[in-house]
Amino acid sequence: MLKLTDQNIGGYERVVRATDSTTGLDACISIHNTQLGSAIGGCRYMEYKDFDDQRYDALRLSKQMTYKNALAGLHNGGGKTTINSRAGAKSVDLWKSFAEALEKLGGAYYTAGDIGTTTEDLLEIHNHTQYVLGYDGIDSGYATAYGVYNSMCGAFKFYTNLKKEIRGNQDLLIKRSVGIIGLGKVGKRLTKFLVDTQPGITIYTYDLNKDLYLELSDFIKNSKSTKHDIRVQWCDSIEELNQLPVDIYAPCAIGGTVTADFANTCRAKIICGGANNQLENRDISQILLERGIHYVPDYLANSGGVIQVRSSYNMSHDITTSLDISWDNPLVKDRLENLVLRTYEILEQSQAQNKPTNIVAKEIVENKLKDL
Repeated sequence: MLKLTDQNIGGYERVVRATDSTTGLDACISIHNTQLGSAIGGCRYMEYKDFDDQRYDALRLSKQMTYKNALAGLHNGGGKTTINSRAGAKSVDLWKSFAEALEKLGGAYYTAGDIGTTTEDLLEIHNHTQYVLGYDGIDSGYATAYGVYNSMCGAFKFYTNLKKEIRGNQDLLIKRSVGIIGLGKVGKRLTKFLVDTQPGITIYTYDLNKDLYLELSDFIKNSKSTKHDIRVQWCDSIEELNQLPVDIYAPCAIGGTVTADFANTCRAKIICGGANNQLENRDISQILLERGIHYVPDYLANSGGVIQVRSSYNMSHDITTSLDISWDNPLVKDRLENLVLRTYEILEQSQAQNKPTNIVAKEIVENKLKDL
């Protein structure tokens, strides 16, 4: 039998633990803020050592989703679900009981995909509730990568003192260098966007799976971009790539790669990537500021995925229907390209106020919510 237990957490609208001893469900659903609209955030299915660990993850991620959705210009707040896989294996009954929990929240929170949840899982949830997005197999990797690409271009325009009103990114990074950690669905597509639009660029890459680099190299060799003197090079380790004097460093895999040691030795001018939680801790942003390294907050740079997912559904309390919209549909693409200006403005304010960019972004969102 499904049981919802409210957790009293200051600064959060509602946090509940949803358990069902019959199905093995043990979920923490965190709704951080709904001032802009129903909360959106993925459902993470993975192993946690205990509920405190699980709740901490949900709280941290749901708050980040509030900032991400607000900076992206979406009329949605932030939420997140974490399900402890130790409590119960995936099954039709587990997803049904989770869907029942969403129903009891009455549309205050819409779930979506995240680590450990597949399209098939989301579709099963959708069989029992309307409060789920991403169930039709939308690949948000292109949108996320294009968002990172546009954020990069905004940061580079600021770094080179180009006027923010100048439109277009073609040839902006000509003969420049980018280091990309991670060649998954975001990193490899980011590489392709750079290769297609930036003649003479050099891209240094690393991934735990070198086959992804070899596949990418084959694609580039067979593309029309080879005539533009493009170089995509492999590094044997993260440490090797981290030592390179690249113009832009792009973490697109796991979080926490920007450590204090790296921040103090980093030779890049800009850090902008698709990974979540890139900074090992918040204090690192101050180190980057003092060293003159322009850090684009990760929840801004990687907001392309949620922009596409949100744009691809008609959400209401009666029904949620898919609109079958791809990343390059003007409804989505225009918002992704707006990240150029948004990134530029945050870096501009950071410099004017002598504050780290993540603090500036946080204050923008909090002031936006305060004015509602």
